[in-house]
Amino acid sequence: MKPQPAIPEKLATETEPQSEPSGKLVISTKQTNNTLQYLIDKFNQTRDPKLATYIANSYYKKGAYKETIRWAIMANSLDPASEESWLLFAKAKTKLGQREDAISALKIYLNQYPSKRVKAYLQSLETGL
Repeated sequence: MKPQPAIPEKLATETEPQSEPSGKLVISTKQTNNTLQYLIDKFNQTRDPKLATYIANSYYKKGAYKETIRWAIMANSLDPASEESWLLFAKAKTKLGQREDAISALKIYLNQYPSKRVKAYLQSLETGL
């Protein structure tokens, strides 16, 4: 899976082209201080599972593991084959002390899809490393 491009924590402006009745193109900008909220708003418009995974990853990096799980589940429901969203789910569950839930989820994923990364993480959880 290709790494997702980094999106800065804060966006300076958001640009939106608009057409006027005269046919001229007008570009307006507006300030936004919360990139995560911006991404959530975009997800609500597009329902893009990659965006949901990116949001889950952002929450994981912040240590917001319950939100990570919520967004990983959303991504999984839209794209059940997404290796990254299943790994995020399992890692967040592990951080919350729910190792058995993480192991069960990874086994479910591996029953459907082959993945060296998922298998390696599952083995590390099962051996306690």
